[in-house]
Amino acid sequence: MKLTTVLFGLIFFCHCAQTTRPAAVVAAETWERSKPLLQPAGGDYLDFVAVHVIASGQTLEWNYGMGYTLLTQSEIDLTESMQLTVRNRKDPSLMTSETYRIIKEFPLLKLNPPPGAYTTGIAIAVTGQPQNVKIEIGHNGAFTPYVSDTGILVTQNETLELRQCSVTRCSSAQYYHYSVTAASPAVERALSLQEIADFTEAARTQYNQLSDSGLAALMDAAKLRVVQNPSLLNDSLRQRFLSQDNAIAATHACTVVARYLYVKARRLTAAVQNMPEISDFPDYYIHHIAGGNIITDNDGVNFTWVANGVALVMDYLPQSAAAPYSFERGNTHPTDFALLDAVAVQNPQITLLRDGPTATANTHTFVAIKNGADYTMIETYFPTFNNVATRSSAGFPWPYAYRFGPIGSRFLHFAYGY
Repeated sequence: MKLTTVLFGLIFFCHCAQTTRPAAVVAAETWERSKPLLQPAGGDYLDFVAVHVIASGQTLEWNYGMGYTLLTQSEIDLTESMQLTVRNRKDPSLMTSETYRIIKEFPLLKLNPPPGAYTTGIAIAVTGQPQNVKIEIGHNGAFTPYVSDTGILVTQNETLELRQCSVTRCSSAQYYHYSVTAASPAVERALSLQEIADFTEAARTQYNQLSDSGLAALMDAAKLRVVQNPSLLNDSLRQRFLSQDNAIAATHACTVVARYLYVKARRLTAAVQNMPEISDFPDYYIHHIAGGNIITDNDGVNFTWVANGVALVMDYLPQSAAAPYSFERGNTHPTDFALLDAVAVQNPQITLLRDGPTATANTHTFVAIKNGADYTMIETYFPTFNNVATRSSAGFPWPYAYRFGPIGSRFLHFAYGY
């Protein structure tokens, strides 16, 4: 089936979703939003976790293994493992349960792919630490934060030095050896002008972050699948996912969309057989929420933040595609234009760029596809981005609208209407 046919079908679906949302989804949202919310979610925590209970105007009771009793505080401090259940005292069916496992020692980290011998460069995702613990990478006696967006790129024989740190203590260093016998880059073909046009149109329509007929409608499709098959997400994730405000989640899901479109485009250029399957966006979204790669925002509801960006890319590409994307820091390339200028020197067919003032404080993710001698911005951006007319339009109203932020950073975003 041609990509244009698929795009037309998705556009038609999204248009229908705009006018009539699935009744089962609306009912599930209403029900889940009426329940108390425990923040943060259950999981593994080192030493301690403070659980906040959010339920406006409700009289609550809670059970921590000793029977239900009136809940009089909004924060519950846990130093031991337990299943915590909170419910509405007047309507016990409005109940939320989370299991918190308090561990006293740092666990072993999980690396994917695991240490061993490889015939090409690889991008490594590191997971397995408690939720209140950060991973750090050792470099000549100093440690820097591990950035899950990019993972760790290994292109030669290397022994990784990693440690875990909480707010009070750090683990001893752990060592992982990788052997790379050859690191030849993947050979990529150029996308055709029609393929580029198709991706641009897809970004403008069904993946549009600000349109009810765009990404929010695809999130509705994902919710409907979860309603029809509750086993797709565990109880805690399902409550949060079905409670999420699609419009708010969509406007902040640029990183998720950019990675998805990047993978779709890169698979066309890679020309490699037997690549892992990649499904449509609703399944992709659900799969990575279930896997812990897409996590909730600060309110604990909307799934917008990416905790392991490598998994959102490398799971669907050949291993020979060593670098999932180019990571650039804002102090080196202070605008989107500067990033594109750097990309033009590197000359890739497709690149996924992340900008921000530092390696750990980022503002946006976007995809650039080579279009002749220039690059076209994909995701929520207009095409023909990097040209004199667009550069000179800074400060003018939409559609030449620039978003500045964070304060003082001078980042320019030629964004779709915001």
